[in-house]
Amino acid sequence: MSNLSTFQHRSMTVVLLSLVSMVACFMWWGKLPIGFLQIETTESKGFRPAWAPPFLFQSEWVDNTDDEVEFTGDDDNYKEGERIRSMDKMENKKRLRNKNASNSTKQNFAFENYKERPKIVWLMSYPNSGTSYTMTMVSRASNRAIASNYGREVTEPPTFNTPLYPGEDWSWNGPFYKPDPRKPLPDDYVLVKTHCGGRCTLCGPDRYVMTEKDFFDECRRGSGLFPKEVQKRVKEMQPPSSSNALSSTVHEGFQIVHYNASLVKKAIHLYRNPFDNIVSRFHLERIHWAAKKMEREIKRYTNDAEGFQRWCKDSNAEYGPKPNKPNKFLPKDVVRLMQGVPCHGEIYRYTQWHNLANAVINHNNKTNLIIHYENYDKKWNETAGKILDFLHLEMQGTNKDFSARHDYDPYFTPTQRSAAKALMQRVATKAVWRQLERYFQDVP
Repeated sequence: MSNLSTFQHRSMTVVLLSLVSMVACFMWWGKLPIGFLQIETTESKGFRPAWAPPFLFQSEWVDNTDDEVEFTGDDDNYKEGERIRSMDKMENKKRLRNKNASNSTKQNFAFENYKERPKIVWLMSYPNSGTSYTMTMVSRASNRAIASNYGREVTEPPTFNTPLYPGEDWSWNGPFYKPDPRKPLPDDYVLVKTHCGGRCTLCGPDRYVMTEKDFFDECRRGSGLFPKEVQKRVKEMQPPSSSNALSSTVHEGFQIVHYNASLVKKAIHLYRNPFDNIVSRFHLERIHWAAKKMEREIKRYTNDAEGFQRWCKDSNAEYGPKPNKPNKFLPKDVVRLMQGVPCHGEIYRYTQWHNLANAVINHNNKTNLIIHYENYDKKWNETAGKILDFLHLEMQGTNKDFSARHDYDPYFTPTQRSAAKALMQRVATKAVWRQLERYFQDVP
């Protein structure tokens, strides 16, 4: 009897321990149907027991920034901010439901391992505004390495990209540089190229109107070419793409990547005369057509003011908002001001880009330096010196000769320049217009 009682006692103990373990598991996952546990249910957090710390159950793709920017002007009647907030909420819900969202920012930063590596300074520039010249000038003048979000610019296939911060999984998210014993990495800050977002060429408002958050995400977005053994891991680390993001894939084996913005400590904001900038974009399109042997486009859009005007007219007709039709992305007065402006989509994109760049810099408390491309012409020493000082670099290499074309005036008529001024003044924030108004001093 004694042995049987002992056996029964032990059996009951095992059963009780099993029940306790089951209860503990249910409590951990917050699914035990008992009222006093006070299960909390929200769409963003899912199921969480009241006693459990939030960070155990919170999705890692959560945007805690409530700040918004009405980047299309100071008109109180413009309700763009309300539309942006609505779009952001919808986009965040999609991201929170995405099963891979937890991988988007899980990068296990180990910054203590990279004290000897330079911190990032973004060169934030609208395409064709002097980016290449500035990057090359810094590298030649300082004899130090530069870096880029875009791996193709620092290596040629089949050579794999070299991360700026090697040794961790998140290292493959960039930025990237080209190791060169003649140009070592800087000690304090390295200049990194980024074009951010909202810069498509032939596209409508549904693609180029962006929120500040999506723009910021694009600023830390790049592409790289990696060994086969890390390609899957790189893909898993990426956040879901927004509807206005650039293509989620890059050809010839390059993968889309996003690095953590906390790596960025400073920013250089580069401006260029908007008329020259847009004509330069047209010339770049012609280079692309030639590379692709697009004879029709090359013949129709000749390399002169007439070809440019024809390109603008066709772009406006195909992608521009119609004045008599409602547009959910642009307010009526902006659509009205667009009429009579060549390449009005380009004018809007250019202005919006600088609005968002300025907002991202200010809202993320980045120390910044504003540079105007034209100052390289008559104030080269002063301009180059400011940039090098900002990067904690010394002038010890060779200067890069500067030459800019000055024959773009015929590409816009005086009437068209006045119309473009009215549009840009309406769209630009006060801070950005202070930087742009110098280009309109002779425009009524």
